[in-house]
Formats: sequence, structure tokens, C-alpha cells
Amino acid sequence: MWIDFTAVNVALAPIANDLNTNLGTLQWVITAYTLCSASLMAIGGRLGDMYGHRRLFIIGTLIFVISSALAGLASTALLLIMSRVGQGIGIAMVVPITTALVYLIFDQRQKGLALGFLTGTTGVSMAIGPTVGGLLISSLNWRWVFFINIPIGLFAILMALILVPETTEKKSVRIDFPGIITLSAGLFCLLMTLNKIPQWGIVSVEFWGLFLLTLILLSIFIIIETRSQHPLIHLDLLTHKALIGIISLRTCAQYVFFVFMFFISLYMQNILGFSADKAGFLLLTATILLGIFSPFSGHLMNYFSLRSLIISSCFILALSLIGLIGAAQAHSMVFLIVSLMLFGIAYAIHFPTTNFAVLQIAPPDQSALVTGMLFTMAFAGASAGITLSSALLNTLSKLKLTQLLAASKLTLTPIQANLVHNTASGAQALTSLFDAFPTAVAKQMAFVTQKAFVFGFTWIIVICISLAVSAMFIAAFSLKNIRLSTKKNDNYLPEI
Repeated sequence: MWIDFTAVNVALAPIANDLNTNLGTLQWVITAYTLCSASLMAIGGRLGDMYGHRRLFIIGTLIFVISSALAGLASTALLLIMSRVGQGIGIAMVVPITTALVYLIFDQRQKGLALGFLTGTTGVSMAIGPTVGGLLISSLNWRWVFFINIPIGLFAILMALILVPETTEKKSVRIDFPGIITLSAGLFCLLMTLNKIPQWGIVSVEFWGLFLLTLILLSIFIIIETRSQHPLIHLDLLTHKALIGIISLRTCAQYVFFVFMFFISLYMQNILGFSADKAGFLLLTATILLGIFSPFSGHLMNYFSLRSLIISSCFILALSLIGLIGAAQAHSMVFLIVSLMLFGIAYAIHFPTTNFAVLQIAPPDQSALVTGMLFTMAFAGASAGITLSSALLNTLSKLKLTQLLAASKLTLTPIQANLVHNTASGAQALTSLFDAFPTAVAKQMAFVTQKAFVFGFTWIIVICISLAVSAMFIAAFSLKNIRLSTKKNDNYLPEI
């Protein structure tokens, strides 16, 4: 499944060109996936507690496989987005259950290493994703990025049936359907509000009307959760300093991760003009290090505190993002490769340590539930990150583009203006300008649109740097007096 994630990012540019879509629509290819994941992650863990983790892993994987087939067959952007919703539902079942299975099956001394290998396997999958995706796109087309999930998913189901033991079922656990509905609707309205900023602006009636509806829905969700006997998210857990700290910093990190992966692929293919396979091989420098170092970071948990490892990962991430700004401003391949390498190392440390930290605090019988809470907030942050960053890039690139075009004294038709704006936002390739303008004018327009993109892209990364630094300080202060190690933690949260 993680092959799909990085491969889809490489496929974004070909998808946009083939389906003739803009950045506002294109971002829903990722956001639809993360929105469903965010809304249903906690319920995936709960269903695992109810009906057995292996059973739900198989069901979730099957949903993912079917949705992947539909995504590969999609003839419009709408059908593709709907298929991504199905993939999000499947991943929402699989992710918390997989982590909980590892934590429940292995003994205390092996948990850190096992979680490290789990993240390592995820990292290896993500590592080969860009390369596999790039090769599939270059030799076939972007649809095979989704079709490749079918044999992989079926193999995962077979291995689960053969190798994974079933866990105890708890039929007394209930599902909080009102909570699911209000949370999903609230998050959807929030993302739509952010998505429409370039069209509506922040002073329009439409913007504030939808934002007010978002607040109402999320307020209703909070009321439901405080009164429900089986809430989707236990709000009382959020008073625990260490838990809220881990969830907050992981949400920041997930925001940065998804934004980075979404825009770096568009930047390399549509702005720098790299082919899909070349972009895939470059992304390999980040994802292969994520795969290699993840098991090693699991081993480091036996020697260093989780607090110090998490702080280190956030610091390395900030350095990576600073390098990316240098790469964009100077068009430096060296800066780009170094940035990608640091990015992979940062998350190789961050993902397993935060996964282990949240499980170390939680009671063993609530591991899937607390993991679901972690991923709910993390994927909500990812959804908000992509939507907000897309809106910001649209707005800033258009602003800069207007200034540059005014200075160049070029006059565009409405069709040409739309193409240039889509190019400046990264949704269309610079090469498309040469089909719409004479060569001399196209070269000038390519220079202008590239500068407009880099302007907006730089501010997106600046926000990501601030989040990485914020996560570093959150870890420093929220985990300051909490002893987190691979030894058994006696200070569990209250029973739920």
C-alpha cells in the first residue's frame, strides 16, 4: 500500500495532463485519500478490537485492492477521486491494525526493533514506489500505478492468512456512527473552505459561511464525543501531556511529509522538466534512506530516549527543508539531492519513535484505539496541509505572475492566461507553453511562470520549516518529565 503512496505522487503530473485538471482538483487525488483515512483511522482500530485484527486487516486490504482497480480504470478526475476515497477507507483499517498487531504479538524487549522493522518495510515500499511508478508511467501509463496494487494486495492477504495469528475479539465495543459522520463532514467542510480560498477570498460570504458550518459540525462532534459511551476519540485522553504532545508533533510532521511529497514531484516534473522515471529515481534518495534507517532507529530506542530521538528527527527535517529552499532558489541539483537524503533520514527516525511512544503510554488492551487516534490527527494534518498549501500556492503564484506579466507587458487571451496560471501553480508542465505560444514568447513565459512557482513554493516550505521547529519544541517540553523507554511504563493512561 505504501508503494502506492509514493508512486501516486510521481503520477500526479501525468494525471493532471491526461485528465486536463488544475491544481485545485488535482490536490483532491491526495486529499480524498487522506480525508477518509483521517475520519476512519480511529474506527479502524476500534473494529480491530471488536472483530479481530487479522480479519480487519484482510477486509481493509481487499477494499484497497478493489478501489485500486477502479482508480486505474477511471476516465475522469471525479471517478479517480471517488476511487481514492475507497483506497482511504482501506488504508484506515490497515494502518492502525498493523501497528497494533506488531505491538501485541512481540514481547516487550522486541517491540522497539519490531516496530523499527515495520517502519523499515514501509520505508522500503515507499523507496521503490517512485522508481516503480516512474518506470510504469514511462513504459505504460499512470493507470498502472494503481493496477500494480492488485497483485501486491492479494499477496498480502495470503500472507496474513498463513502467518498472522488472530487476536482476541471484544464484542462489547461499539461504533460511534454519529461521531464518524460529524467528524467526516466537519473535516470535509474545512478542506473545502481552504480549497476555495483562491476563488472566494477570505472576506467573501461563501468563505465565512462554509467556515461557520465547519465550526458547527466540529462543535457537534465534540458534544457527541463527551456524551457517547463509546466515543470515536476519547477527549479525556487529550488532557495527558505526553499523549497530546506526541499527537501534536506527529500531526505537524505528517503535514510536512505529505506537502513535501505532493509538491516535490510536481516541481521536478512540471517545473524542472524531469521525466517520470527520473523524478522517481531522485525521490528514491529520500525513500531508500527511510527504508534503510528505520530498523536502525528502532534499535536506537534501546540506547537513547525517545524524546532525544524525536527532537533530532525534527531538527534534521528542518535542515532538509532549508536545503529545499536553496535548491528551488538556485536550481541546484546538489541541494535537491542533499535535501531529499536528509528528509528520508529524518522520517526514518521520526515515524518509528512516535509510533512506539504513543503505544508505550497507552494500555496494552487499547493499543489499536490510541494508534487510531494518532493516525486520525496525523492524516487530518496531512489533508489540511495539502489543501492549505495548494490554496496558498495558487494565490501566491498568481499574485507573483500578475506582477511579472505586468512588468513584461505581455497580453494574454483568457485561454492563454488560464494555461499560464495552471503552469505557475505546478499543475501543468512548462513544456505545454510551447504549444500555445511562439518559441520566443514561450521561453519568456516559461521563465516568468517558473519564477512565480518558486515564489509560492518557497513560502510553502517556510511554513513547513516552522512546523518542524514547532514539533521540536513540543517534544522538548511535553516529554520533558515523562520517562519513555523500551522498558515497561507503569504510568499508563486510565482505562477507557
